[in-house]
Amino acid sequence: MASKDSSLAVDSFRYIPPNMDEEECVIYDEITTTSTTIDATKTTIDITQKPTDTTPTKIDITLTPTKDCIIYDFENDFDDLFTSNSGLCTNQPSFILKYFDTAGITSPHPSSTRFISPPVSNGCVSSFSFPIENNGIVEVNVYMDENSHQSDFIIVLIQSIDENGIESTITNLMYSPSQSTFVAGWTTLRLELLMLAPAQGLVRYSYVKHDLLVELHSRSFELLFKRNYYYNDDF
Repeated sequence: MASKDSSLAVDSFRYIPPNMDEEECVIYDEITTTSTTIDATKTTIDITQKPTDTTPTKIDITLTPTKDCIIYDFENDFDDLFTSNSGLCTNQPSFILKYFDTAGITSPHPSSTRFISPPVSNGCVSSFSFPIENNGIVEVNVYMDENSHQSDFIIVLIQSIDENGIESTITNLMYSPSQSTFVAGWTTLRLELLMLAPAQGLVRYSYVKHDLLVELHSRSFELLFKRNYYYNDDF
């Protein structure tokens, strides 16, 4: 069981390009348990068996989105590949790299030894950029335990970034114990990308804990959602 100040953890994410079989884009080479999947477009729960074959591709931010999947599991280079000093994360506390064997959280896979978690109150962090395109899928593995407050939530945003560094939100998903889809433990959040053209993209995580004064922070996300004409029924 996780301690109350470590009730949220992010273990890994993957980007599955269109026209690629999901079994060919695997984070870990062997999984023996099932996970809960939350779909951003359908807001339903599907229980799926992780594939057991195929070796994951090493991260290479120059990969083309039509051929290659992107995976990241926080085992290496977190400080070099992630930042809290851009876009919506500017001036917010960053997520912290932690180890499963000292945090009291059960790892989702024997090969996974590290994860990221927000500070006690709130946190925000953005990934490296990588090629994305229409109908691609981003999946994020997150953990929230039974100690999480009903008002705690994480928002995962998929954003594009142009040559001038301007970021635009493609889609987003909020996950919270207050939602009917919430299941304590490890969950896969699934976001489908609907885009007009290929772009460089990034994954952004923002977490807010119930005991923080979040009025301004929440309003900023509300405006972001309205600007991009995307609504989550469970928001």
